[in-house]
Amino acid sequence: MIAAQRRNIIVNTIERDGAVSITSLSEKLDTSAVTIRRDLDQLAEEGRLVRTHGGAVLASSARE
Repeated sequence: MIAAQRRNIIVNTIERDGAVSITSLSEKLDTSAVTIRRDLDQLAEEGRLVRTHGGAVLASSARE
């Protein structure tokens, strides 16, 4: 799976569930935690989510 596909799945999962953990994403996407962290960092730089300890939440949720 390419990075863009993973990142879309991550954003869709956060939109549906409100938050995600690195562990759950790693298992769901069958990839390493390091790769998930890198994806979350990239999405955070783009302003699409906010990193939390061990996961992420939607950027709009963090502002509320």
